[in-house]
Amino acid sequence: GGDPTGFAFFGVQLLVPIGYAAIAINWVYWYAAEHRYHWGHTSFQSTRFYSTMEGGPYVILHIVHGLVALFTLGFGFAWIMVDRTRFVFSRLSLHGFIDFEQIVHDLEQGAGSSAMGEGLADAFDIGGVGIDLG
Repeated sequence: GGDPTGFAFFGVQLLVPIGYAAIAINWVYWYAAEHRYHWGHTSFQSTRFYSTMEGGPYVILHIVHGLVALFTLGFGFAWIMVDRTRFVFSRLSLHGFIDFEQIVHDLEQGAGSSAMGEGLADAFDIGGVGIDLG
């Protein structure tokens, strides 16, 4: 017999990080499933978006990004953001046909514009640069 208290303390010290890692990995798998669901239920005109993101490659991506952030002391954050965006959009596709001529026609005719949209455009000064050079 050894001290059972020491063994329990060692077990807790070992199981807590394993639990946190399991939660983090499950969160990444959940995010991938949520990403597929949301993009799978998004459409524009008669086209549909599809996502093929899977949890495994996304877990590996997070591990690599964590190591990059750690070893570059945060200076690799810009690369991490670009790489993550590239990863997400490389697994996103659009199936169908978009009628760009109809969109241009609607914009020229003012169809779909509302007083609220015009008010917000005025409030945020959208449409002009708004720089007075003198």
